[in-house]
Amino acid sequence: MELTLVDIIGLILLLLLMLGLGSSIDVVAFKNQFRRPKKLLIGMFLQFVLQPPLAVIVGKAWGLPPVQAVSLVVTCSCPGGSMSNIICLLFRADVDLSVAMTAASSLAALFMLPFNLYVYGSMVEGGEGMKMDFASVLLSCVVVITGTAGGYYVKSTNNEARVILVAKVGFISGLCIVAKSFFSNLTSDTPVYGADTNFITSCYTQILLTLGIGLSLSKVVFKLPGPSCMSIATETSTQNAIIALSILTLSLNSDDSAAASIIPIIYSSANTSTNILFGIFFWKVMGWSNVPKEATLKEMWKSYKELLAAENNGDGQRDYVERGNESGQLVRVAPLVEVPDKDTLRADIA
Repeated sequence: MELTLVDIIGLILLLLLMLGLGSSIDVVAFKNQFRRPKKLLIGMFLQFVLQPPLAVIVGKAWGLPPVQAVSLVVTCSCPGGSMSNIICLLFRADVDLSVAMTAASSLAALFMLPFNLYVYGSMVEGGEGMKMDFASVLLSCVVVITGTAGGYYVKSTNNEARVILVAKVGFISGLCIVAKSFFSNLTSDTPVYGADTNFITSCYTQILLTLGIGLSLSKVVFKLPGPSCMSIATETSTQNAIIALSILTLSLNSDDSAAASIIPIIYSSANTSTNILFGIFFWKVMGWSNVPKEATLKEMWKSYKELLAAENNGDGQRDYVERGNESGQLVRVAPLVEVPDKDTLRADIA
């Protein structure tokens, strides 16, 4: 493994990105999820046991070229991304579960990501001709877990100014990684603006299958509450595309990594649009959200902004209280949001 200056800069950016992600973890909520780990274990099973082999099948079904097929496996072997946390907060799913799953999958990636790439990457037809540097993959995983743990520590210090600084630096670092990969892709033989239809359909197929299986397993088999089902399905179908881009850049040669980057770029866009549409469906049709079905988009958006404003009460801790909903389940409600009567309360919104 020979690291160039560009590779070292990429690793530093990845470390800063994961520091920002780790600083977003609610320390108390994260610990609480491990006291009743069933939901967390279901999500981890879907994330690391289901996703990678499914990616191999989807890539083969749509006839992806080896570079893009391996890229799909890499993308679907990565831990969850922070976009799932945003979507779960927006539609008032089980936010604590979503954040805990993102953090836990980032930590588990140290072992599961290299293992899955080694096992399933070799199953890609034609992929044996590609040289993936597994030392670079492992190094990326060490950076991911180090950054996540470091960010978690920063959040636990309750220094609000420090947490905000780390979060901003992480966000900027993520943008730099995406920009670098995007411009590299534009100069490759498979630029994103001329993406093959199969590249797009394979990403949507993977996302929809994962959503469907996640919902079926959590709701039909384990009978979990609607908000938890939403979080599990959203989280396991959302991969951290920035980590995937970093791994592809470090572990493949420049030509292959530029061509492979088209998959995580497409996957990220497809995932965001799909999960927003499903979030609206779960909220308005299924009634699984903690937002009343009768609420308008404007009311939901207003409540979302109020929740963000109530995120910190000045000492770095979330300013929440607990209430019981109509199912007898404890839900955390931002006290700045007026709570409706018990007949319409699902949580969090007036």
